[in-house]
This record gives sequence, C-alpha cells and structure tokens, in this order.
Amino acid sequence: CLAEDKETPSAMRLETERLWPHVWLLAARATDIANAGDYTTFEIGRESIIIARARDGRLHAHFNVCLHRGNRLCEPGIGHAPTFTCRYHAWEWNLDGTLRCATDAATFPQGIPPGLRLGPVRCATWGGFIWVSMAADAEPLEDYLGVIPEHLDPYRLEEYVLTDDVTLEIDCNWK
Repeated sequence: CLAEDKETPSAMRLETERLWPHVWLLAARATDIANAGDYTTFEIGRESIIIARARDGRLHAHFNVCLHRGNRLCEPGIGHAPTFTCRYHAWEWNLDGTLRCATDAATFPQGIPPGLRLGPVRCATWGGFIWVSMAADAEPLEDYLGVIPEHLDPYRLEEYVLTDDVTLEIDCNWK
C-alpha cells in the first residue's frame, strides 16, 4: 500500500497519478482466492480493488467502493463471502460486481439504473499470479509482459507454494 499525505515525495505523487492507473500491477497469488467466494483486496495509493472468484470459477476485479454512498465494501486482506454488503445502507453486490439488492429501491423516484455494477478493473493471470489494471484500454497482459513469460516459464512459477507471509513496515524510501 502506498500511503499518501502532505509529506509524500513529489515523485510518488506523480507515480500515483501518472503511472499506477495505466499499467498492469501484480496484485495477488491465484492460490489466495482459489475457491468460489474467496476474495482479496489490493491497495495502491488511495485506490482499493476487490478481486473475487465467482461461483463459475472466473476472477472478477472491481473498485472496492459501493456506488450508492462511496463506502468501502471490504477491509484490506483476504476473505470469503457469498456477496459484498455495504455497511452504510446494506446495498448488496454479487462477486462479479453486479448489484444484487438495493435496500429501499422503491424510494428512488428515478429508479435504480438497470445493469448497475461496481467500477470494473481489468484482471488477468500469468505464472500463478493475478494482475490488475485500472486502465480500461490497457493492452492485454501477455503483450504488456513481453518476453518475461518466455524467460520465466521454465521456472513454473504457477507451481510455487507460499510457505510464509510476512509484512514488515520500515521507515524508508517507498521504492
């Protein structure tokens, strides 16, 4: 996670604004969300992204924000849930980002827009990793990675197993 405040170096602010929203980012291991209903969040700058495995086994990524009042749907981390429910007005979202239930929908005189869904984020896998891109027009992941798969495929990264997960926070340059 890249925290941003008034003391953030200008280079980090520029990357948060001009780089991270336009490239593919390595977000998680596919094994972290192996089963239907599993999800994880990916935090980058001020953005939070939910990556979830739906009942059909497909991965879906979307911004971690309810479209009704802008509340975060999930706390950072890995979890399991059949749906995502906003804690503000209990709007419920399916794992694929579609609206399942809008509390008090009848009180909206203009109605709830049909097909309402959480903000989509591009999502793809390679080497046992899940990648995301906030850019709707991002090139395919395979093109973005270029020669990397050719060089790393012999290592069969998708077969690697996580044996330990450690978070260490230190006061240093974010790079």
